[in-house]
Amino acid sequence: MLRTVPPGVECSLSALGRGPLVPLSVVADWADQHAVDIDTARRRREGRQGCSAKPISCGSQA
Repeated sequence: MLRTVPPGVECSLSALGRGPLVPLSVVADWADQHAVDIDTARRRREGRQGCSAKPISCGSQA
């Protein structure tokens, strides 16, 4: 604990905790770059009538 007013705590990630930062930042960047496409696909899927929660069954007629 730090001797400040108000009291504070300083923390940081371990080397193990920092390991996933690079791959997760790549995924986050991809999601940011494709946000419009993701939102369009989500809205299209939500707009389908009779579509179940499982993507495999959406739009298929066996």
